[in-house]
Amino acid sequence: MRNDRETLGADSGIAQLEGYLLLQAEREQARADAEIFASRMAWLSPTEHDTVVRLYAEERLRLTRWTLERIRDRCHQLSTEYETRYAELRRRLLSGCLALLCATLAVNAVLMAVVLER
Repeated sequence: MRNDRETLGADSGIAQLEGYLLLQAEREQARADAEIFASRMAWLSPTEHDTVVRLYAEERLRLTRWTLERIRDRCHQLSTEYETRYAELRRRLLSGCLALLCATLAVNAVLMAVVLER
């Protein structure tokens, strides 16, 4: 059985490979969409057509990157918020359990005192 470090390394490698493949797919799709866009402009010379395709694809990839960065930032923000909230809930639960334990001990002490007085 693999240890945690090996598992994390494998998971990281798989995530990097997945990211690479997704990036390549997005590049291909951006290029294909750019070709479709430029082909609608029949008046473009071949050089102009290539320039439009290149610029469209670059802008599409820039927008994709910007969007993914916003999503990443929001995920990080939510993760931090959830961790903070979880820690607060855990503290409250522990405080409640301790209060209940103290109350139980106090009731037991009173009951023991009553029983011993008889």
